[in-house]
Amino acid sequence: MILVYSCWLHCPLIVVTNVLVICSIIFVKKFHIPHNIIVCSLASADLLTGIFTLPLTVLGDNPNTEYMVEGAKSACYFKIFADHFFPKMSLLYMTALSFDRYFAIIYPIKYRNKCCVKKVLVAMVLIFFLETVEATLALSFPDNGNSWKGGLSREENIKQCFTANRFSKFYQFFFRWLAMLFY
Repeated sequence: MILVYSCWLHCPLIVVTNVLVICSIIFVKKFHIPHNIIVCSLASADLLTGIFTLPLTVLGDNPNTEYMVEGAKSACYFKIFADHFFPKMSLLYMTALSFDRYFAIIYPIKYRNKCCVKKVLVAMVLIFFLETVEATLALSFPDNGNSWKGGLSREENIKQCFTANRFSKFYQFFFRWLAMLFY
């Protein structure tokens, strides 16, 4: 129960701080550099995690409100999509930020010449597109192959509803491409 109350306290804080980061990067022209574009993308993914994923998780884990998430097919599918999409977006943007900082430190002269806002925006849009495809595929190929059946117990709904990520190898090519984009 402490987790439930903790999450409801953290969600507004997550939303406010990420909105401040996004607004500061958008409205201050001095911040329009490749590194900050990635930070803005990371803040947007974290904002969406705070708005959708955390509240849905709290509703699904609370015995009094779990029927709201797991009782309807569309709510369950949206929870699956939100669980796959928003946190992974955040992790992928942190990975891109790590690549960016690595190349900026190891190859400072090449980084200044090769890395520009346009390339970073292309990489961020590509990350968004690939993660959208992966989250949609996670909905399309459930582990057990059973279709949705209403009126099942919580455990049976969880078994049918939540899917494992089979597409982690899908990103190996993408991360190699991302590294070559900045190098």
